[in-house]
Parts: sequence; C-alpha cells; structure tokens
Amino acid sequence: MADKRVSTRNSVMAGVGPNKTGYSLSDGYQAPKFSLESQTGNIYATGDVSIKVDVEVSEAITGLKALQREAKAATQALAELREEQAKRKGAPSTVYEEYIENVKRLAGDWYSEEFRLANDIIYGAYSSGAEGDIYVGRAQGTSTSVRALEATFKDVVYLTRESRRSAPDLNGKVVFVDQDVEILRGHRIKRLLKIVSIEDVPSHDK
Repeated sequence: MADKRVSTRNSVMAGVGPNKTGYSLSDGYQAPKFSLESQTGNIYATGDVSIKVDVEVSEAITGLKALQREAKAATQALAELREEQAKRKGAPSTVYEEYIENVKRLAGDWYSEEFRLANDIIYGAYSSGAEGDIYVGRAQGTSTSVRALEATFKDVVYLTRESRRSAPDLNGKVVFVDQDVEILRGHRIKRLLKIVSIEDVPSHDK
C-alpha cells in the first residue's frame, strides 16, 4: 500500500483503528509509523494518518532580534535627545532671544536695558519686511543693535563708512546704512533701511 502524504496544518485528516479498517489490537493491528524530516520540520505517517507540524522557531528568533534592534535604536535616540537638551539648557529658545544675546555680547559692560527700545526698533524693522528710514535717538546703542542683527541673520549687512571701503557683497541683502552712507552701485539689494537720528531731523519735519 503506497504512503499517503497529505499535508495539513496541525490536524488529523484520516482516521485509523477499528472504525476504519475493522482491525483491533488483538487482530494484530499495528499503529502507524512516523518518519521525521528534520530539514523541513514535517512529520509524515506511513499509514492512513497524515500530520504536518510547522516549526517556525527560526522566524520567531529573527523577529525577536529585529525587535531588540529597534528597541536599542529607540533607546539610543532618546539618550541623544536628552543629551542635546542638556547642552541647550539656558540657550536662546527663539531667534529674538538669540539676537538679544548677541546685543549683550557686543555691548559687554556697556549693555543696559535702557537700550531695549532701540533693539526692538531695529529687530522690528527687519522682521516686518519694511524699508525706508528708521528714526532713533543718539547714544541709544543703535549701531550695536544693527551689528547684533547682522550676527544673527545671514542676509543682513550693516554698511558704514568703514565697512563700505571693503566693498561687501550687498546682492540679495537687507542693508542697514547710516544716514550719510550711500549704497554702492551695481548691487541689487533686497531692502534698504536708513538709520536717521531724530536730533538731525529739522523741527518742521518732527
């Protein structure tokens, strides 16, 4: 009698015993013999019983290792984030705060909260997208404010008599100039903001 190898998944497809064959143990009936194919993980019966056992241990181990790698990567990313947060503790959280930090750095011991108005005027003129004249009072730290703005934003250039001599590139820049400084020819600037001292404005224009 030929072997019957019908693959099933963890189930018995063919019954045996007295109800199927008419034999009993006393009649010399022998239980079916099983053969194990170790490479496939399948067990076959040589009689009328067919059983298939899928062994997926290797796949489970592979999945577990992948899970462990993901967990390790997530832990490392979290550690790096915490380290970066620790480094930035106390650092400016906004661009404006960075600008004020640059003002304080450039002013040094001369820094005063009394110059806060000039700082806000210069920063507001840049961030609003405006152009034209900026009226400020003398000795208010305006030059320091503009230099701090130049240190904060890459598209800002402060053109003074001294810096004009070095012929800086003004193309595509937001240019702040002192009231007696002219823009160099041949440059296509983004915006022009001229700093004008209130004390120099004629009384009928105030």
